[in-house]
Amino acid sequence: MTAVVLAVVAPTPLLLHSAPLPWTALVIMAAQLIISPAVWCYRRAPLLIGTILAAVAIVGYLPLLVDDTLIDFALLNSWTPLAISSVAAHWHWNRSCYRGSYRRWLLPTLLVLVTVLATRPWRFSLEHGSVGLLHTAVPALAGIYLSTRAEMIANLRSQASLSEREQELRAERARSQERARLAAELHDSVSHRVNLMVLQAGVLRMTATDEQTIRSAETLRETGCRALDDLADQLGMLRSADSTTPRAHSAEPDAGLPDALDELVEESRTVGLPVRLQIDGAIAPVEPVTRRTAYRVVQEGLTNVHKHAPGAATTVSVTYAHDQLELMVQNGPAADPPGANSATGTGAGLRGLRERVQILGGELAAAADAEGGFVMTARIPSHVG
Repeated sequence: MTAVVLAVVAPTPLLLHSAPLPWTALVIMAAQLIISPAVWCYRRAPLLIGTILAAVAIVGYLPLLVDDTLIDFALLNSWTPLAISSVAAHWHWNRSCYRGSYRRWLLPTLLVLVTVLATRPWRFSLEHGSVGLLHTAVPALAGIYLSTRAEMIANLRSQASLSEREQELRAERARSQERARLAAELHDSVSHRVNLMVLQAGVLRMTATDEQTIRSAETLRETGCRALDDLADQLGMLRSADSTTPRAHSAEPDAGLPDALDELVEESRTVGLPVRLQIDGAIAPVEPVTRRTAYRVVQEGLTNVHKHAPGAATTVSVTYAHDQLELMVQNGPAADPPGANSATGTGAGLRGLRERVQILGGELAAAADAEGGFVMTARIPSHVG
């Protein structure tokens, strides 16, 4: 754009000057017109092009040393202010690159020389001196101002970016500390109580004489052991920076989703919940994090049925689609009165599960149906990332 402007304004003295111009003025004007395309290469060789522009500006004023009749031509020259502002802006923007080198003083020296020639201090007049300053010193100051402003804006943006990054790191550090605190509290409280439950169930199994009591105690002990495994897995995920990465030692849901779900459904059947597992589509391998999340969705759905609709007929449906898993846990109205803890739910389990599914790029929905039951559906990508 600057090159086009310089080429357009170069002939303006010829149009505005009333008297015929001498050949020296025409040569200078032609030189300015020829040099204008060099601005296209300004970014590739800024020092070289800047020096050429300043030198041509000086040449434009040299005739004033021998011929005062060219003063009007020199003052009508609009090419010089544009060239000087560009050169000054470049020098100020890159001044740190020229430290300790003659190049640091080359462009400022040329700009000062142009200003001296334009103001003609050896034959100073207020009119010519003021116009000369407007053509040289003022554009140079304007270029430096614009360069300073651009530099300040760039620094402010950089500082804002660094500040934002620092806030993100602070927030992540706070979240990590909170996760570690929660993990410690869960380990100290819940893990201790579940361990006691497992030990008591083992004692009951060893001392009971009734066969039904022995089986119930064994089921309770196995369930408690699995709860401890799940708790250890969740504590590990809390301590990890990436909560979506599965732990290698958790073999339960990673051993194969159909088998894991079949075992999960069988556990619900043993405590009196009529559950039907339906798997559709061609069973295909999915990523461990997808398999684990799908297991948790079904587990949460069955837990809610046990809690809020005991004895309700329940269907667990798993569909292997082309690039995703489609899950549904649907139950009818409760067949038995809800337990004492049915009213204590806060929805935190569903909220956490929904966030976990959304992290993987899926979606989860849960709502009551028209028949008095409840439906929870989820879609989870088979491959994440």
